[in-house]
Amino acid sequence: WGTACAQRGTTLRSIARGSRRLAAAHAAQLPGARGRGPFPSHLALSSPAFASSMPGRFWLFKSEPEPRIVKGIDVSYGIDKLQADGEADWDGVRNYQARNNMMAMSKGDMALYYHSNTKVPGVVGTCEVVRESYPDETAFDPEDPHFDPKSSEDKPRWFKVDIAYRSRTPRKVSLAELKADPALQQMQLFTRARLSVCELTEEEYNHVLSLAETPEPEAIAAARPKPRAPKGEPKSAAAAAAAASTGPAASAAAAARPAATSSASKPRLSKQASAKRGSAAAARTTKGRAAGFAAFAAAERPAVEAALGQGANARSVSKELAARWEALSDAERAKLS
Repeated sequence: WGTACAQRGTTLRSIARGSRRLAAAHAAQLPGARGRGPFPSHLALSSPAFASSMPGRFWLFKSEPEPRIVKGIDVSYGIDKLQADGEADWDGVRNYQARNNMMAMSKGDMALYYHSNTKVPGVVGTCEVVRESYPDETAFDPEDPHFDPKSSEDKPRWFKVDIAYRSRTPRKVSLAELKADPALQQMQLFTRARLSVCELTEEEYNHVLSLAETPEPEAIAAARPKPRAPKGEPKSAAAAAAAASTGPAASAAAAARPAATSSASKPRLSKQASAKRGSAAAARTTKGRAAGFAAFAAAERPAVEAALGQGANARSVSKELAARWEALSDAERAKLS
């Protein structure tokens, strides 16, 4: 049985685990034990079918569906890419617990595929482990975003597995829905939230897939962030309906009219450009006010000197001058500036 498993690509750790289970099953059939009839022939030691009958383990892989550039390389890998590629090596894991989870994986283990670092994270599909752990060579490459100088080919520190696309869920099971389900409160996704590779129980795996077969709860759907309208498109529902109702005649009439000057038709500035424009306007306003006050103070200088010559307090004279400046209208200040 061990030879058959090794030919199938099963690791020694998995063979040892299976051997203990098989030994326990045989022990139950010995004289004096409470057996349940003859030992099934398809589970005999000489049968490779025993390896396929061993229960697998279940996992969750976190991925980033939206582009993220690190050292000039896009590290995103959503389920669209996995489905297109068919298979992928799961490299770049740099957390020891996540690495240990991958090293414990066996060929044939099933996993949920989870989109993270996105507006609505959640489970979007399933995948299968098709190759057990082996050294992650990205740790040896100084140009790679996941380079680790302490890992070498002689003493590799990081490992990876190969996974294959299996299916998409009928709908995304969002993180909010998973958190709200009482049956999933002990998921490693929550108890060890920083792990990119989490272990699941068989019950958790099947329960999440059953959620994907049912409609999303109304409370979860209502709390989901609303998608933003793309740039250049109307934001309000009324504007969207008006834009959708325009026909050829309306388009021709609109072309004949002058260009609209509404805020929707104006080019939108980036936050940085908008901040620069606002700063420039504020600087011009401040400069104009300073020039106006200087002119006002020059005109009032004789009166100020006279008050000071009569023994008036300089602070009181300054306050009175400021109050007179504030009493001026905008038009009077504009003339001075």
